[in-house]
Amino acid sequence: MRGKKILAWTLVSLVGTAGVMTAGYYAINAMFPPDLGKIATERIEDLSQRLETVKAQLKECQVERNSAISDRDKAQNDLQNVNQELAKVKDERDKLQEQLIILTAERDSLKDDIKALQSEIASKDSQISTLNAEKFMLEKNIAEQDTKIAELNSKVVELQNQLAEYAGSYKPADDENIIMVTFEVNGQFYEAHLIQKNTKLTYVTNPVSEDYTFNYWEVDGEQIDLSSYTFTDNTNVVANISTGFADVFSKESPYPGFETWLKGNNTKDIVDLISYYYSPENRNITLVLKLKESSTNVGKVQVCVVSDVDSYIPFLTLAENFKQYNHLPSSKIYTYLGAVIQDSYSANTLFDEPVPFKYVMVYTNTNLISDSETGAQTTEIQFSLCYDTGTELLTTPDTKITVDGNVQSGNLYYQSVVDYLVQQGKLEKV
Repeated sequence: MRGKKILAWTLVSLVGTAGVMTAGYYAINAMFPPDLGKIATERIEDLSQRLETVKAQLKECQVERNSAISDRDKAQNDLQNVNQELAKVKDERDKLQEQLIILTAERDSLKDDIKALQSEIASKDSQISTLNAEKFMLEKNIAEQDTKIAELNSKVVELQNQLAEYAGSYKPADDENIIMVTFEVNGQFYEAHLIQKNTKLTYVTNPVSEDYTFNYWEVDGEQIDLSSYTFTDNTNVVANISTGFADVFSKESPYPGFETWLKGNNTKDIVDLISYYYSPENRNITLVLKLKESSTNVGKVQVCVVSDVDSYIPFLTLAENFKQYNHLPSSKIYTYLGAVIQDSYSANTLFDEPVPFKYVMVYTNTNLISDSETGAQTTEIQFSLCYDTGTELLTTPDTKITVDGNVQSGNLYYQSVVDYLVQQGKLEKV
């Protein structure tokens, strides 16, 4: 009996699958008593449950293993990306290091340049100090010379008066045919010559000065040509000169400050006073001045403002033939477009009446702009126009246009203004 029990347990232990165990169950029930068969059956059921548990755990483990494999593959891919990014960053870092080395060398070089410039600036400061001292001494010397010149001018006037008296009564004792010819420039004695009656005087040098322009010689208000003029008696020859805009005003003026202002504002380039306007509110005189024709002043007029000049009003009363306008353009240099544009236009819509374009004045200011990326150039032109109607100056507001290319040279910017006004319907060809 005991041997049968051992055989049964051995059979149960050797069973490996549920089918075999089930078959063994029926065999054992047939071979052993009921109690032993029950025990074997319970043991088989327990092992079956464990087997299912192990299967479930195996499946779960396989799923987790597959997930871990996927995570590992993703991590390997991420690692590859990180390695590539690391290599890229290292390469960029190496390049930056190279730039740093270059910039460090340039910095050291710039330090030397800065020291050299600082030394040069210090040298220039020393030169400026020396020149300022020299300037002070020269200004002092000029003031002294001005005083001396004023004294000598007075002496010259005195001597000139004496010379005039002598010239009127001089009769050489030894020769009645000798006469005296005196020359006067800008109200001052210039030179004198004793010559034979009824002869010419051709060796007189025409005067040259920064304060005036010599035109010709005249006798008793009539122009003469020294190369052909015959002197028959004692004669005073006077130089006809132009001193610019200052001729408009009295030379005996009690207001020398205004004449000083004129001399400091290119008086020699000023031909005439076109118009003026006095503003009692701000005590300004606005002058429209015509400039002398030259390579730089082609058809130009200048509008000047003299500030705080209540005492200068008497000057304007000396110019009664000039027009006084109610309003004027601001202080800008205007150019007659007719002087720089060959074609003729009519400004029908710019002003109150049709105006030949050659009488229209234009103010221009240009600015060249270059594109930093493409290098393309454009020219920005600011302009305004004005026209003298005879009773007032009509002006247009400032306008700003942009033109492709560089039109700052020659008269291209004037032509650009004309082209723009034609496109806008403001001008039409005559």
